[in-house]
Order: sequence, then structure tokens, then C-alpha cells
Amino acid sequence: MDRKYIKKYVDFLLKYSTYTDPKQIEEYLVGHFMFNTIIVLEDKKGVYALCRWNMIDKENCHVLDLVIRKDMRNRGVMEDVIRRGMALFPDVKYLHFERGYDDGLQKKELQKYSIGQFLNRERRNENAQV
Repeated sequence: MDRKYIKKYVDFLLKYSTYTDPKQIEEYLVGHFMFNTIIVLEDKKGVYALCRWNMIDKENCHVLDLVIRKDMRNRGVMEDVIRRGMALFPDVKYLHFERGYDDGLQKKELQKYSIGQFLNRERRNENAQV
């Protein structure tokens, strides 16, 4: 992965997420690119979505980050990212979201959705905002 792209992705996460350590972010990104467990979407304005995850097993995916640029929220981007991830790992049946952790330190119950539940939930949210 080209360093200029990594820098662009680090800058995106520094701006739109709670991360503050650029070196830590870079390490995370490089590792996820090695294992193909990251999706980055861009438009003419730059990066508008970044999602990285770990595979727990063949059917379970632990979503670590799903960050969307503010002007692209409520436009179906989250559903698009999840569908792209499903194309890479078609056997996944459940998503576990990192938001169940307090700063990654204190373990709370993870939010768990079946793929169908999640995609239907997103569709309902989009319809409610129209």
C-alpha cells in the first residue's frame, strides 16, 4: 500500500473518528490492508467512508470502525459498505459492532446483528428520514 494513501486514510480517521494517535492508526490500517479486512470509499472530495473489521470465525465479523464523512451520512453508505464486505466474505451471517466497548478497554455487551437485521434496519432508518 502506497504511503500517500495511508496518510490520506490516517488524516480521514483523525478528522472523523475518536482516534488521536496517527502511528497507531497507520499500524491498524497496514495490518487490515494485508488481510483485506478494510474498505475505503472515495469521491471527488476524498475519502467518504472507511470500515475495518476482524473475522471472529467464518460466520461472525467484528466491525471495529465504520466511519462516514458527515456530508455522506444518511445516504445508504453504511449499507453499501456492508454489502461490499459481504462480497469479500459471503459466509458471514452476523455483525458485532465495537461500539459495545468503552474506549476499547472496558468490555460491555457487543451489539450483534444478523446481516438481514442490519440491512433491514438501515433501510428503515433511511425511509424514516425521507
